[in-house]
Amino acid sequence: MTITLAYYGHSCFVVDFDGYKVAFDPYDESVPGYKPLNISANEVLCSHEHFDHHYLDAVTMTHSNEGRPFSLTEIESFHDPEEGRLRGKNTIRILDAGGFRIAHFGDIGCRPSLKQMELLGNLDAALIPIGGTYTLDANEAKALMDELRPKTIIPMHYRLGQYGFDVLEPLDDFTKLYDHVNYVDSKSLTIDKSMQGVYVLDFASED
Repeated sequence: MTITLAYYGHSCFVVDFDGYKVAFDPYDESVPGYKPLNISANEVLCSHEHFDHHYLDAVTMTHSNEGRPFSLTEIESFHDPEEGRLRGKNTIRILDAGGFRIAHFGDIGCRPSLKQMELLGNLDAALIPIGGTYTLDANEAKALMDELRPKTIIPMHYRLGQYGFDVLEPLDDFTKLYDHVNYVDSKSLTIDKSMQGVYVLDFASED
């Protein structure tokens, strides 16, 4: 099975499992810098119902493939360090398919519990927010990744030039914490068992 990730900016990804597409956290037009989303998918998974993660009108639903080709684990977490009192709940999702485990952390704003950490073990790819204010910040995300040790780390939910909310930390607050970072000249990346390290995808690419 071939698994490809396409990053559309903010926290929005489309994960393609041999033609079966899952969209994560589509945003609306109020997120600064980004063009209006226009994507297609077999299903949509949203980490929570805030406007910048739950804009279903941006996704055209298709039914060309029947049945999920992956198993899904959902982990209820929090959008803030005060057990949801500030911003509510957040759902982390793990997709297992073809021997690969991919986790989209949504807008996680606190360290996972010990039980949750066990569920998050052996990840091939972690899609992790790094921008702070609403989520983990760069240092907190780095500490979590150091503990979980996913093979591939893909940062999301940050500011980069004109893109993203002003209150978010810039991408390089996270990337400077690593000795080596892979910058991909595309919004898409095919997951491979040999891959390791941090990968920054070019969400502005026209591919």
